[in-house]
Amino acid sequence: MKFTIEELLSRLPLPANAKWKDGVWDLEPFEKKGVRLVFFAPRGTDHQTAHDETRTMMLALPSSLRPRTTTPDLSLASSVSES
Repeated sequence: MKFTIEELLSRLPLPANAKWKDGVWDLEPFEKKGVRLVFFAPRGTDHQTAHDETRTMMLALPSSLRPRTTTPDLSLASSVSES
């Protein structure tokens, strides 16, 4: 299965809720056999809290925050969190 950043960004933000008053800036485009892919593209305040599950996240970063690499067109960073 393939995803583009543009496609996933076009689906955000999700409707606001009590915790994320400006809209929810993450979505889960894929889940299979207990493995979920989380796409997180925060705007404004990051209201994430600690969780007890291992996550693999795709992060959409503005160009000013992207790591410098030998690949100038880097547009996606991934992170594994176990917090």
